[in-house]
Amino acid sequence: RESKAMSSAASTNSLARIVARSLKKDKSLFASLAISLSATAAFAALQIRSKEVQEQIQQHSHGHASSKPKTVQDAQKPSQGKGNVRPNESTKEESARAAALAGTTDNKVAKSSKGAGGAAVDAKFLQRLMFVLRIVIPSWTSKETLLLLTQVCVLVSRSLLSLRVARLGGDGLQAVLERSWRDFGLVLADFFLSGVGAAVVNSALKYLTNSITVAFRQRLTLYTHEKYLQNNSYYKAAVLRVGNLDNADQRIVEDLHQ
Repeated sequence: RESKAMSSAASTNSLARIVARSLKKDKSLFASLAISLSATAAFAALQIRSKEVQEQIQQHSHGHASSKPKTVQDAQKPSQGKGNVRPNESTKEESARAAALAGTTDNKVAKSSKGAGGAAVDAKFLQRLMFVLRIVIPSWTSKETLLLLTQVCVLVSRSLLSLRVARLGGDGLQAVLERSWRDFGLVLADFFLSGVGAAVVNSALKYLTNSITVAFRQRLTLYTHEKYLQNNSYYKAAVLRVGNLDNADQRIVEDLHQ
């Protein structure tokens, strides 16, 4: 039994060494993984140490500490005054009508845009795109630029991992045709490690995508509200109805959300 255990341990060590050697040969994959994952970890650490996140963590911990679990007796007690509290049905009907009107107007706008041939990629579209990009990416040393570069590195890593997994599929078929248990075990071990790396890379890519979305939306929100509050523009739009623009606040929120 001891000899069998020693032989199995030696075989696993040899397999691990061979897989490690094969992984070291792929230097481009290792470099892209190291750069992308280290940059993502550094950004996550900076976000956690920020004041806003720390305040949210403290509020969350204080909320859990203040909330006490209800006992059985408290649950069996009849609630006083809750039966008289009812939502206002008129406000519900008004909100439903407003949502229906918004949906119909959106459908009309979508149909009109479809009938006109949709959005055309022309010089005006490129001009608007560059205008928005100058807002969301103010400089080359901004946080958004670093996030985009990190996402590019993560995408390169995922592409290299996909190529490696495809190559491993071919190696596995060759090992099955040659009936080589040793090569088949190597392919399985390498495939397992590549799968773990792919899972980490996909999680990092999703995290970076959400972070870029939040950063862009924050830049656009600050710019839009700064322009909206400049020179009493909000008063002109809401009270004086300059330009015949109704519900300017709601339109700004919906456009920024989209």
